[in-house]
Amino acid sequence: MFIKPRLKLISRLAGVAWLLTAIMYGGWCWAQVKPSMPPPLPSVPSNPNPWLAGKLYGSDNKIARPTSVFIKPDGAGFTATVKNQFNFQCGISFDSSNNPEYLSNCRSLNGAQPKCNPDMSDSFCAKSSGCFLTKPETNPKCFETWEVKEPKIRLKCSMLPTEQVCQGEYTLVNGNYSDKARFTIARHL
Repeated sequence: MFIKPRLKLISRLAGVAWLLTAIMYGGWCWAQVKPSMPPPLPSVPSNPNPWLAGKLYGSDNKIARPTSVFIKPDGAGFTATVKNQFNFQCGISFDSSNNPEYLSNCRSLNGAQPKCNPDMSDSFCAKSSGCFLTKPETNPKCFETWEVKEPKIRLKCSMLPTEQVCQGEYTLVNGNYSDKARFTIARHL
């Protein structure tokens, strides 16, 4: 007499335990929802790229002191920012060995800068150019933007005992000024 109700209770408890175990470990569920994962970026190499994980440094011209360089995902590719004199940002692509191969579409994040010191209206620069004699100056000819002439810059990488250095030659342009310059991006090994 006592056996039948106890068997029913034991079978109910076993069923509840099975159901809880199934739910806890991802088995059967009333409304099982599978999380969707975003697709991987198409240009991300299958093996880890050391240029995307470590501290980088470099410069945007031959005489500038090396400072921070950042490479970040950008849409289907990557963007490199050289925090240096001209503060250039470029698209960057990697070869099959995960080394930087090209910089492309480089532009200065500084925007247009005054040709002359706006606070020195009596300077030779202001008097000879006619800029900043009165405030505020709105003449676009009184501002300059540093640019990279080439749309694509090939980088050549070399291994040194303690670092890997990639460099590419380009033409630095500002109004009538034009000169050869060099991007450098490096990482410690």
